[in-house]
Formats: sequence, C-alpha cells, structure tokens
Amino acid sequence: MNIKRAFLSGSLWTLTGNTGHQLINFAIFVYLARELSPRTFGIMAMAIAFTEIATIICRFGQTNAIVRLEKTHERVLSTAFWIICGWGVALTLLISALSGIISNFYGEPDLKRVLLWLAPLPALSTIGAVHEAILRRHMKFHFIATKNITAMIVSGTLSIILVHLDYGIEALIGQRLSFAIISSVSILLFARWRPRMIFDKKESVYLISHGKSVVYNVLSNRLSPRLTDMIVGYFLGVYALGLLRIANQMFEFISITIIHPVSDVLPAVFRHYQNDKKKLGVWYLKLSQIAAIVIFPAFTGMAVLSDELIFIAFGDQWAGSAIILQVLCIMFFLVPMIQFAPPTMMAIGDMIPVTRLAFAKIILIGAVVTILSHYEIVHVVIGLVIVQYLITIGYFRVLTERIPGLWPNLLIEALPPLLSAGAMCITVLWFHHIGPFSEINNIYLKLICSILAGVLSYSFFLLIGDVSGLWRGTVRRIYRLAEELLNR
Repeated sequence: MNIKRAFLSGSLWTLTGNTGHQLINFAIFVYLARELSPRTFGIMAMAIAFTEIATIICRFGQTNAIVRLEKTHERVLSTAFWIICGWGVALTLLISALSGIISNFYGEPDLKRVLLWLAPLPALSTIGAVHEAILRRHMKFHFIATKNITAMIVSGTLSIILVHLDYGIEALIGQRLSFAIISSVSILLFARWRPRMIFDKKESVYLISHGKSVVYNVLSNRLSPRLTDMIVGYFLGVYALGLLRIANQMFEFISITIIHPVSDVLPAVFRHYQNDKKKLGVWYLKLSQIAAIVIFPAFTGMAVLSDELIFIAFGDQWAGSAIILQVLCIMFFLVPMIQFAPPTMMAIGDMIPVTRLAFAKIILIGAVVTILSHYEIVHVVIGLVIVQYLITIGYFRVLTERIPGLWPNLLIEALPPLLSAGAMCITVLWFHHIGPFSEINNIYLKLICSILAGVLSYSFFLLIGDVSGLWRGTVRRIYRLAEELLNR
C-alpha cells in the first residue's frame, strides 16, 4: 500500500465528508437557531451532555483498537461488537431510569421528556461501530463521507419540517434520532460484515485493555465540554448554556472542518510507523504547519468580526454569544499544536501520559467551571482557555520526551503564520473601526470587505516576511509540501 497516497485519499474523502457534513449541519443549525429560543437549545445541550458521554463509554475505544490491529479475524470483530452492544443497551436503560432524577436535579421539567426520547442514542451508535472501524482500517473513507452527508441531509430536512409544523425542541430531538438511525443503517449496508454469535474471553481482555486508554482520552476531550454544559446549566441556567452552545458551534465549525479530516485518518496511517519515531515527527511537523497556516488567520478573523458574524448568522437574540466566541478564539494557537498529539502517542504505543493529562484536564475544568459559574458565563470561558493552555504545556513535555526536537521545530514553524495573523488582526481592526469600512452602513457589505481585507493582508504579510528574510523559504516549503501531497 502506498501510505502517502492512501493518507491523501483518506484525508480528501474525510475532508469532503466533514466539510459537507459541517456545512449542511451549520446551515441547519443557523436556521433552527433563528426559529428557536436560547432556552430550547440550552435544554437540548444539557440532555446531549448525558447521551454523548454514554455513547463514548459504550464504544469503549473499540473502533481505535480494531484500526490499530495488524491483523483482524472474525473472533476479534464479533467479540468487539458484542462488548459495544452490551454497553449500549445498558447505558440506554440507565439514562431512561435516571431521567426523572436528572430533571429534578436541574429543576427543568422538560429535561425528563428530552432524555427519554434521546436515551436510545447510545444503543443506536453501537450498531455500526465495528463496521465503521473495518471501513477505516481499509481506508474506505468515501463510504463514511457518503454516510455522514446523507444522514445529515435527511435528518436536517426532518428538523426543518418539524419547526414549520410549530414543534419546538421536538425538531432538535427528531434531528438527532433520525441521524443516528440513518447512520447506523447505511454503515451496515456499506461494510457488508455481519457479527456472529462469538465471544472470546481472551480477545475481550485485549480489546478492553487497549480500548480503556483510548476511551479515557476520547472521553476527556468530549467530557470536558459536556461537563462544562452540566455545570453551567445548573448554576447559570439554560439561557447562558444556550449562548455558550452557539459560540461553541461557531468555534468548532472551523476547527472540525480543518483539523478532523486529517486527525481521523492518522490512526490508520500512523500504525505503519509505530517503530519509527523520526518519521512520526516529520509527519507531525508537516501537518501542524499546514494546519497553522489556515487555523491562525481563521480564528483571528473570527475573533475580530464576531459581533457581525453572530448577528448575521443567528440574529439579535444571540448577541451575547459574540464575547464568548472572542474569548474562545484565544485558543487558536493551541489547535494545530495538540490536535495530532493523541494519535501520535497512540502510534508510539504510550497512551498513559495522554490518559493522565486527560484526567488532569477533567479535574481542572470541573473545579474551574464550578468556581467561575458563580459569576458570569464569560468568566467561565476565560477559565476554560487558561486550563487548555496548561494542558498544552503538558503535551509539550510528553511529546518532547518521546520525539526529541519536535516542539522547538514546531514553534519555529508556527511563528510565520502567527506573526502574519497578528499583523492581519491589526489591519482588519483599523479598516473595520477607523478606516474606510467604518463608514459602510450595510453590515453584510462591511463584513465581506473586512474578510477580503483580512485574506489579502494575511497573504501579503506572510509573503513579505518570506521575501525580507524574517522566515525565508517558509512559503516555498509550504507550496512544495502541498504540491508533493497533491502529486501523490
């Protein structure tokens, strides 16, 4: 197998699926946000916090375990399937049983009904988990991309119809359930693998021991925002949680669209370099550099233009989300730095430090959010940013010990886009608030002009720095790297 070609093909298909999925999802989300209240989104976010954590637990890292195996056979696949399904059914029943208690705890009567409707999500997510792992293992990402886009179109259409029929939170519930059902059914058709009535205790021990470290890492990344939702919902109420949800959606839209197409493919690629740390370091450096070139200006621009973006996308009722988005964008420097760290450590076969950092992050976020939730939602978000920077320092230390010289080179390569994004920020601020754009009354035209000014100024400063010798050769290296990947 040509690894680079397979990586590029997988990344392009994942990019296509992710971009299509995110664009459709974002468009639907924008429409629903204009039709529904912040309180409705807050209640939904609170319910999703419980079902999403349950979904991660029931998968128990088995997808990653199967992808990493050098060879698979029927006993392994069937055993993994029954482990996942058992957890899925158990957690579905648990959420149903606890729905009333959770609703009373938060003082939101509507939450019980929403939890009962969404309780089947963990069980539904397990049906095609092994099938998806098989497709990922063989790098058949075009099937996964097709599945995601199809499910999003159908589920989104259903939610829009329900809103037009004057349903409120039921539209959001219908979207989630229909997406899960369509995803599960379509992945079964694509993979064409059927489990057998086999459960091997020896294989189950291996799968659980390997999946444990993976699920800890995944759970920590997913648990952090969900734990935040739970605490914010309890102390600050569902309205504040709804504002946080909107800001997070904008932030994640950029991050997921750019980073996930690469990070989703990495486990399947990195397993070929498990014993070659030098090549892992080279891959890490190149991918982080390309991500930084796009991520830094995107998040910087989003922070500067957050007021206009929130108003145009969601309307007046969500104006409070703009300041939250600005604070979240401070994390832009971290995104390309640490997103590839877990798959890299997984390839090395040393997930213990990642697991420790994951637990440290959960504890810190729980403590910080609980304390700052006694103030305002903005203070909570500032605390989250500080925690993320502290955890990133831990990743710096861990990866430097495993791959010598990685982080100094990574920081050096990050300087050109970082300084160019900073210069772009100053330029856009001047044009937008003091210069000629400040006289434009049409908010749409003003936003378009500001975005164009940002793109042109960022490109200009990046090129000027290269020509002047501040970071000579950076633009040429990026061009050659992109050309090499495309040629392959």
